[in-house]
Amino acid sequence: MSYSKRKTQKYKRVYKDPSIYIKKNNYGLGTYTRKNIPANTIILKERPSILDEPYDDVYKFKLIRYLLKHNKREFLNLVPRKLDETTNIDYEILKENHLQILPELNKKTMILYYYKIMRNWFRFDEKGVILFYGTKLNHSCNSNITYYKKGDVMVFETKKDIKAGEELFDSYINCQLHKEERQSKLKKNYGFECGCDNCKGEISI
Repeated sequence: MSYSKRKTQKYKRVYKDPSIYIKKNNYGLGTYTRKNIPANTIILKERPSILDEPYDDVYKFKLIRYLLKHNKREFLNLVPRKLDETTNIDYEILKENHLQILPELNKKTMILYYYKIMRNWFRFDEKGVILFYGTKLNHSCNSNITYYKKGDVMVFETKKDIKAGEELFDSYINCQLHKEERQSKLKKNYGFECGCDNCKGEISI
């Protein structure tokens, strides 16, 4: 189904390996496997929420409006759940588009919803999209999951053998960067610093 035939492509998870589950951990929630999974195994295929509209300054705001209408529960469950010291964008950057597209929202709610989009954003061709299950994977600079676009879905695939009970991680950033650059990008864009084995063992420069 081409996007040109529909105004939007509604969220639908296409496939999830039945061994994959979510539980609480030190980060909040994590995604785990109940069984051993070999390398190069597809564990998830998910069709994203995407708008068939120009990718311009108001695209994110229109996507928020769409998700509040069609996937409100899933959208509200995305992190962050509340504003804190890491959600400190200058509201003036958002104000014009906020008042144009989502005037019914107050200032604090608009900022929170904007961060929900930005911290759960995947690149899909030349646009950004939301994946409600794919976004649940935590970050590691030594990830065991990779993801890529195939047709109209995002595919998540194991990079290495994964043992039963092991957490699944993908990478939110370019992990070839030096540690300081990685940590800076993660803090700015996602509100945390990575504590994976790579970051603990890498010498700062």
